[in-house]
Amino acid sequence: MAESSSGFTAMFEALVVDWLKEASISAVSRLMRLSWNAIDGIMQRAVKRGLARRTEISPRRIGVDETVFKTS
Repeated sequence: MAESSSGFTAMFEALVVDWLKEASISAVSRLMRLSWNAIDGIMQRAVKRGLARRTEISPRRIGVDETVFKTS
């Protein structure tokens, strides 16, 4: 089941996202016969879902590399 704002199934969107990992938006657009806007919507929903799954990380230790430290 896909999101209500999408006209595609979750499986189809997953397929498009997998193809986007391997090819350009133009190539996927031609292959799947989708408009650039449709692919952009799929990408935006995928990013939104991925960000929602993220958990906040609270590091206990932080390392600083002195070779990167630069004074102005």
